[in-house]
Amino acid sequence: MEYRLYPAADSDKAIVENLMQYYIYDFTEFNDDKVNGQGRFNDYPYFENYWTEEGRFPYLINVKGEYAGFVFVRYDASDEHFSS
Repeated sequence: MEYRLYPAADSDKAIVENLMQYYIYDFTEFNDDKVNGQGRFNDYPYFENYWTEEGRFPYLINVKGEYAGFVFVRYDASDEHFSS
């Protein structure tokens, strides 16, 4: 499979935000989220943090030249699972 995983730049925020709408929609099977008055699901409260906070990393996934998804990675060095 031809795919590419790469860091999402500031200029990619709108793409990730749009892909996140599909992600949230997929989870409506398990929760009661509804679209708001603008026909969108509410924004993820930590969205901007992935471009501004240390230890948070946004990525985009591209398959055969098309957007296929995104990944948000959060690394917390204080988490007991990572400490020695």
